[in-house]
Amino acid sequence: MSAGTTTKQFFQTIFYYIYRRYNAHAIRMQFRLTDTGKFIFASIIISGALGIDTQLTMAFVVFTLLFSIFFISIFYVIRFNINIEVSRIISPYAAALTPFNYKVQIISYSERDQSGLELIDMPSDPRPSLNEFLTAREPQESKRNIYDRTLAFYRWAWLIDKKNHGIKPKVIEIPTLYTNKSVEIQINIIPESRGVFSFKEIIICKSDPIGLFRAFHKIPLAESIYILPRQYPIPLVHLDETRKYNLGGVTSALSVGDSMEFYAIRDYIYGDSIRHIDWKGWAKTDKPVIKEYHEEYFSRHGLALDTFGDSDYVDAFEGAVTVAASLILAIKSQETLIDFMFVEDVVHSITVGRGLAHKINVMELLSVVTLNETNSIDLLSQSLIEKIRILSGIVLIFIKWDKERKELVDYLRSAGIPVKVFYIKRSSDELKINSSGITLIELEDINSGLKDVI
Repeated sequence: MSAGTTTKQFFQTIFYYIYRRYNAHAIRMQFRLTDTGKFIFASIIISGALGIDTQLTMAFVVFTLLFSIFFISIFYVIRFNINIEVSRIISPYAAALTPFNYKVQIISYSERDQSGLELIDMPSDPRPSLNEFLTAREPQESKRNIYDRTLAFYRWAWLIDKKNHGIKPKVIEIPTLYTNKSVEIQINIIPESRGVFSFKEIIICKSDPIGLFRAFHKIPLAESIYILPRQYPIPLVHLDETRKYNLGGVTSALSVGDSMEFYAIRDYIYGDSIRHIDWKGWAKTDKPVIKEYHEEYFSRHGLALDTFGDSDYVDAFEGAVTVAASLILAIKSQETLIDFMFVEDVVHSITVGRGLAHKINVMELLSVVTLNETNSIDLLSQSLIEKIRILSGIVLIFIKWDKERKELVDYLRSAGIPVKVFYIKRSSDELKINSSGITLIELEDINSGLKDVI
């Protein structure tokens, strides 16, 4: 590590703790103060600055009055207790860039009816760790000047927004709570990115009589939801496929292939399983006979996601995840098995089909998959090559096109495997591919819903 890099990280570490402390106070003040309270607070600062010299201006009188009101409001909201029970009625799955609604149910056990209350559904702490802050790279960071890269404020704001998935908590009015009665409050959010979003607590607020401060009654209520990647309806991708034998049997073959279909009867041999004895045939022939079955031949496709690239490929990678999610939804898993593969620290592989994993399990993985800056495409290539004998066809989703990826495609095709390649092309890429079976997809095409692309 060079001296310049060490110095830069030293200053960024200092800025990290400044940003962290500032963010904690900003969130606290954002909801503690009402809109009127924020105006009064700003007025106190201005009048205090103008009223330093009491001989030249009377601004100190305004400062004294406003400060007194402010102090009384603070004293009023020091303690606030209420006897209620709160729960969320929420689906475990949302979708990126899609409106998502859920409800909060409140039951009051207070002796008196409660009015004038507000609710805030707070997410978990979005502040990144020091290591995340130092190692992360904002997508546009390489284009910023050295001053912005050193302060890394845009990186901090990007990480905060990324962890919150663009979801910002808001203050919602609660209708009057009657004793031993329940109310349901609907909350609407629009997640801006995929991932796992976690709730931390629900805050019940009550403003002071003047309406400057909110008192908080915090109710811990941790819960998480998966924000699934964007998905678009697309036509089924057809490959020139053949069914292949899968050694050892697959439970879903009963629905998707020949799964031990009966084809002959033979004499019993010592050691045969009694489950295959034809009891009716034994009764007719007066000797034990065995039913024989076909082995399990069926279609099994591979779907591989390219996860290898640096921060410059973030947009292309998000597009690739969207294409993968759309393909998973388009494939009819009742008719074929799907081996979905990608690489993070290790190779991940999950087989989708009846009796095995469901499509929603793949969507959960796609919600949290990240770009890999350390490993190489060789890990994915090796995993695909090991599965050649059982796969009927392979769909590859690339975010780069280079020598290694071309060699992988050529090798698979030379082995007689039908291959379909989707290459997510960035606007800065000038590369053109003239090859059958390779589909170029512009990022603009993904944003427009993959119309007439696949």
